[in-house]
Amino acid sequence: MSDVPDYKAQFAALNAKMDKILDILNKAMAEAPAAESAIDEKVIDEIVEEVQEEKKAAVKKTPKKTTKKASAPKKK
Repeated sequence: MSDVPDYKAQFAALNAKMDKILDILNKAMAEAPAAESAIDEKVIDEIVEEVQEEKKAAVKKTPKKTTKKASAPKKK
């Protein structure tokens, strides 16, 4: 019965490798300075204004729906 693979040993080796990779990544993330936005605040403000203007224009273009009141059925 030596043909049966030893999955426990393989999983243990795989877990050890994954732990090493995660340790390396965690150290790299801790050492890396926080990324700052390459977009200027002024540009962001301009984009926000454009989006708000587009929303206003879209609301003005949309016709209002008229609602009809449901009438009661006529009595005979």
